[in-house]
Amino acid sequence: MHGCVACRHWLRRRRARSAALLVVTLGLLVAVPRVLVKSSHAELAAFSLFTGLVLLVVTAAAARWIHEFARATISEDGTRLIIDNPHPDYARAAVTMGAERSPLRTGESTNEQ
Repeated sequence: MHGCVACRHWLRRRRARSAALLVVTLGLLVAVPRVLVKSSHAELAAFSLFTGLVLLVVTAAAARWIHEFARATISEDGTRLIIDNPHPDYARAAVTMGAERSPLRTGESTNEQ
């Protein structure tokens, strides 16, 4: 297992939250409307479907932990992998293994106070 304990806990919490949101979303989109239609509450089934669609957007937004955890992009010329705000332990290990520290990107301040 890679990463520090705090990073692994963070990732586990994010995955659990995304899974829970997905289960609730699928329930609102599939199970609840079926039950409501069978019990002749079609207007509540429509509301459940609408709520499920809104929650689907929220679920997709919650899955951004994939990008947050990676924080990696490819340089414009495609020759370098750039990791924004890396974990300090990872940065030290990468530099030890020969990685280069990237200069600040255009538009960022170079003054350190």
